[in-house]
Formats: sequence, C-alpha cells, structure tokens
Amino acid sequence: MNKIRQKILPILLFTLLCHCGSDSDSGFFTQLTAIAVDSANDRLFLSEPEKKLFAFTASTLTTIGDQPIITDDRNASLQTLLPAVVSKMAVFGMGSTSRLFFMGTFADDTGNLVTNRIRVIDFDGTSFSESSFSPIILSDGDDTTTETENSFANLLIDQDNGSLFITDASGALLYVLSATDGASVTAPLPIAGTPQGMGLDEGRLYVCNSSTVDAEQVVTVVNVSDFTTTTIDLGIPCRLISVQSNSNGTILVAKHSSTQQVLLHSVDTSTFASSAEISSATSGIANGSLSANAGISSAVESLVSGVKDDVISSYTAEQDGNIQKITYTSDLSSFSVETLTSSATNLSKGGNLTDAAGEIISIFFSASDGSLLSLEANTSSVEVMD
Repeated sequence: MNKIRQKILPILLFTLLCHCGSDSDSGFFTQLTAIAVDSANDRLFLSEPEKKLFAFTASTLTTIGDQPIITDDRNASLQTLLPAVVSKMAVFGMGSTSRLFFMGTFADDTGNLVTNRIRVIDFDGTSFSESSFSPIILSDGDDTTTETENSFANLLIDQDNGSLFITDASGALLYVLSATDGASVTAPLPIAGTPQGMGLDEGRLYVCNSSTVDAEQVVTVVNVSDFTTTTIDLGIPCRLISVQSNSNGTILVAKHSSTQQVLLHSVDTSTFASSAEISSATSGIANGSLSANAGISSAVESLVSGVKDDVISSYTAEQDGNIQKITYTSDLSSFSVETLTSSATNLSKGGNLTDAAGEIISIFFSASDGSLLSLEANTSSVEVMD
C-alpha cells in the first residue's frame, strides 16, 4: 500500500492543485482546523477557516468530487450554515450517509454570537443537506442559566450506540444526545471540575478533567449502557485521553493539561476504578510516562490509539511535526517508543480509519500549517499532503 500511495500522491497532488485554483496559493490546504473519519463509509473530512470543507475517500486519499467540497462557489448554501472556524467536528455513519456535526461560534436568531449550537449536515457521497433537527441547541435545562458562552471542550461519536457526547468545560457537564435525531438520551451528567477530552472503548466513555482541585483531577468512566460512573485517579489534571482494548486488557493514555507529560496505564477492567503504570522497554523512558526530552519532543496536541492483530499502538501529535509511536506488548506488560518525523509543523487534530472488526487501518493528523499526515497501522512511514 505504501508503494502504491507513493506513486499515486504526486498525480493526486497535481490534480488537487488544478482543482484548487485561488483557494490555496501555496498548496492544496492552508490551515486545517478539524478532522473527522467515517470508517463505515470510508470517508475523511477536513475543515479550514472561511467555511471550507474537504472530503476524501479515507483508504486511498482520493478526492470526492471537486475540492473544497463546500466553499463559496460549491455548495454555497450549505457553506452559510458553517461557523467561520470549525472548532470541533465529528461524523456518524448512518447507512451510506455521513452525518457531520460541527461546533464553533454561530449567530443565533437575534444575531448574537453563541457557542452552544451544533450544526448537523448529511452527505450521501454526492450531495449535502441540512438535517431536519439542525441546529442542536445545548441547554442544561435550568432556566436560571445560559449556555450561550460556555466552553465546550470535546465532541465524540459513539458509532455503535448512535450517541453524541459533548463535554462542557465551563458548565461541568457531559451531554449525551442521539446522533439520529438530536434528542437528549439522558439529562446532562454532572462532572465536578473541568471536563475535557474523551475516549471511548468497549462500552466505556473516559472523560479527562483539567481541574486545579486535587479531588477533581480524575478520569470519569461512564458506562454508556446505563450511565453509571466510576473514577480513576491518575494524580494529574488531564486534557487529552485515548483508550484502546485488545484481548488482554485496556490501555489508557492521558496528556497532562498544563505540562508535557503523557501517562501510559493499564485499566483495571474489573472495577474501572483504578489503573497501573505500564513498564517501559525503551532506554531513557520512565515506566508509565513520557515527558519532555524523554519521549516527548514538543507540545502534544492530539492522541490516537488503535489495535491491529491484537497489538495496540498509540500516537502523539506534536507541534514540531514529530509523532511518538507507542507500541505495547500483547499482554500490555510493557511499551516501546519510536519517534516518527515529518516535514509538517503544528500538528493538531487526529483520527483513524478502522475496518468492520474495529481493526485500525490508517492514522491521520491535521496540521495548522496546512498539511495532512497519514500512516498505515503497524508502519513507521509518515506521508504528508499539503
């Protein structure tokens, strides 16, 4: 597949540049802000400022129609529905349709700029349409409060159960909505502190907390079948989290909210109330932790994990363009770290493409310098499209 892509990419880039015209002076992309992967329909979506959206076949990185697929001269009526800058984007595979959820700053009915809106747009592979229940207006149900200026930290899709999760950092809430009709699945769940990034695996949602209060610096684990919760105390405030299981257990990767530290733990899946450090098999790297100049080369902006052939790998996207590839032994007793370099800078959002069995196929990272990075599972070769 790598050799095929090496042959395809030069032709693809030439075609993209021809399609791009004045939309990008230095390359195909200019400044990517969000990424979403629809594994069910093999589609990759990327957003840029000025209400631009790109669409690709994820497995081949070939374009779906002319690009950007939403811009001021293509699907212009849909473009007006997007925020000026998409801060968060997620996608739900619904049959052959990709249902896209967008967050950012929108104007409400009176023209005021608000943050508690989610625009929902469907793509059937050819054309776009706004979903009948769009926009979703987030509310905690308390008439004495307003959520119009709240800071919503993360947006995540549960493909198996058709749910949409949103963390409200300023409101200390977790929203659970239906991805099929936008209705509340349950009342907003209170999470003391400052809920941030989320990870989903094996029917459990893991929510980071960046609170400065020690007692609130825990990962909340939500059973998505009944919304009961437990907590795992990692001893740090965290902003980013990634979780993944294989046949022997579950790993949890968490980024410290203010310093360059990434914890690597195995979860006690009998209680979901504790975790343990995973031993390091790489010289100079501490057990259960990556830190500045000891596994981390710059600021970590995204975490992605996946499993293939029962081997779990995690990937950190960093501002200097490096990716730390973390590979765990199948029994999850130890991990090793390899630094993957790229020509891109300011890596930000991440996502992965999986097959029907949940096995990872490809990993993607967007970069604010206008690059898309991709690598295949269990490989160390990073490809860059700009």
